[in-house]
Amino acid sequence: MSRTTAKIYIGVWSAVLLLFTALFGYLWYNGGWTGLSLHFGWSNHSTYQQVHEQTFTEPIQTLALDWKGGDVSVFSTSGKEIKIVQKAVKNTPEDQFFQASIEDDALVVSNGKTVAGLPIGPFPFSIGSDLEVYLPEQIYETLQLDTTGGDIFFQPLEVKELVVHTNSGDVSLGGDFEKLDFSSNSGDLLCRDVTVKQLISQTTSGDIQASGSFARIQATSTSGDISLRTSQMITEAAIQSTSGDVVLFIPENDGFTAQLNSSTGDFICAFPDFHGGDTYRYKDGSAKIQLNTTSGDACLLYA
Repeated sequence: MSRTTAKIYIGVWSAVLLLFTALFGYLWYNGGWTGLSLHFGWSNHSTYQQVHEQTFTEPIQTLALDWKGGDVSVFSTSGKEIKIVQKAVKNTPEDQFFQASIEDDALVVSNGKTVAGLPIGPFPFSIGSDLEVYLPEQIYETLQLDTTGGDIFFQPLEVKELVVHTNSGDVSLGGDFEKLDFSSNSGDLLCRDVTVKQLISQTTSGDIQASGSFARIQATSTSGDISLRTSQMITEAAIQSTSGDVVLFIPENDGFTAQLNSSTGDFICAFPDFHGGDTYRYKDGSAKIQLNTTSGDACLLYA
């Protein structure tokens, strides 16, 4: 190695070392260095603190929330006020605070200037922030929640229509819904003890797992597993996965007609007199069930 090459080599690595020293010093000062991850995001929320809060006394019927900063949690409260809390690392600039307003009984909540977090110089990512929304207990017309990579936690509320979309975050929810519409690219859906008249759920690679009381079900996934358990007999269900397993648990009932389709997987049906084949009729055959998978198993079992 020539002397000139050695000087260039030392200079480049000195600049890199200086850059990372400045970066981690910046993160340490702002209380966020322990959460740095390699996927252009932030993984450690233990250093977060409350940075912004807003309350509303006006009643609402609808909520539209679009959040790219991090996780979203929706809580029910016995009070009459609506409260929104943003948690992030200290020194998060004010232009990264959430924006919220109410107009015509509709609450709209969105990110601040960019991604609602502390920017890290010229780098294409920032330290994100989480959002907590506290809603009074009542019947809501429509709640719509959109996130990019954050998870969504939804405490039980009574909503006529809940629409949830996430790119890669997981969703955990409970409540009473006339219609639940969920879509995600790679996030999982977990529902516990929900009451849903109509469930529409679609994922690309995420799993769908739901239990409660359902009337109509439409669920699809490309490579994820789908497992649904209902304590009330459904009127119709269409469940499909390309490479995952499809499992539906239903109670004893007056009858249904089921179509079970799998190219390479197994058919499993726990109800009497099932002897294989693509179509199975039980009692009066009134409810309609379709379970389709290309390479997974299709299972119809007792709840």
